[in-house]
Amino acid sequence: MLRDVFEIGRRYKRFNPTEMKDYGKLVMVLQDANRMKRNLDMDLMKPVLTVGDQLRDIGALDILADPRVTTAVLPLQGNRATAENRQKKVDAMKDLLDEYSQVSEKAGSGDATTRDAIIVKRRHTIEKCLRSIDDSYTFAHQCGSPLKKLMKWLDEYFPRGKTGGCGTSIEIRTGKGGSCISHSHDTQNQYVRESLELWHITQRDIFEFWGCVEKDMIVTGMDYRFVDTGQGFHRLSSAPLTGAKMSSAIAEAHQKMGGWVGIKVVHLGDRDVPNALVFIDKYTVIPRLVAPVVHVIEALEAMFDPTQEEPYPGVRNLLKAKYKSLEDLRATILADFFKHAFDGSGDDGGNCIDGRLTSAWNWCSLLHKKDYYTAFTLCGFTGFD
Repeated sequence: MLRDVFEIGRRYKRFNPTEMKDYGKLVMVLQDANRMKRNLDMDLMKPVLTVGDQLRDIGALDILADPRVTTAVLPLQGNRATAENRQKKVDAMKDLLDEYSQVSEKAGSGDATTRDAIIVKRRHTIEKCLRSIDDSYTFAHQCGSPLKKLMKWLDEYFPRGKTGGCGTSIEIRTGKGGSCISHSHDTQNQYVRESLELWHITQRDIFEFWGCVEKDMIVTGMDYRFVDTGQGFHRLSSAPLTGAKMSSAIAEAHQKMGGWVGIKVVHLGDRDVPNALVFIDKYTVIPRLVAPVVHVIEALEAMFDPTQEEPYPGVRNLLKAKYKSLEDLRATILADFFKHAFDGSGDDGGNCIDGRLTSAWNWCSLLHKKDYYTAFTLCGFTGFD
């Protein structure tokens, strides 16, 4: 029973990273239980239940190779969110359920009632699996979409080869505005884009990262050391699977970018990132870091648009008086974010993979001191957590 309860909790955490605050304690309990498995005479570790497991149990694994699954499960966002595509998605789901719910004559050799019960159960299981795939794609899209938008705005407002459309450069210099590194406009553009690209890859593959983290913590990490890392006491343990997965993500980002600015050091299993659990905790908060920024940039359009109703009387005139135009305000916010959320204020001069996230969080912690903070609050911003 405990194995089942713990498995449900671990599976729930992957889709709800902001919930279940005691997840770390659960992993440590499993880590110690696995370490003492022989003495306890029981195994509390159970593989996380997957769609593949469920489909394999009912003999319907071949559905995953059906091209109609793509139509049935991919999220409808942006230009794809049309009535026609929604109907295609519904039809594809129905066709798949009707076809793969059927059982062979041998499997349904009992009476009609038994056969119908088997078909209903298969249909329920297959639908649950397809809905789960749909949920995972939607979750990954929600986590990665803000990063894609930031990359689009980086190219739109601050293209390489010239300063931004509003006459703004994202060049940074050591000691200016808190920057710890010096980059030209073009170099900073590349540095920001490669960081966003890497973060997008980690969000796309976040479920694979979760699997690596749990194996590293509970299996490989049994031989941990309890040490003072300078950030409190932590369990220091190696994380070979997580490290290999992250190295693969960096290599993919490097290939897409055609080059790399900064260093590729991944702190993992050391005093900066003592174990895989600390690692995944840092990377699951990326959407919470960038989503509020994207929300404000998009919400500003309605705030400045005279054809739309003001959320509060006089807000539009206040914004125009203080920040001039919509494009000026957007360029100001984005320029500051692209400069000082990636200014090397993290560890190792901020150039290492982990330090880039630290630099971004440093920017978040100082947002309330920015000249444009009023615009954030008027757009409904309440915080990053």
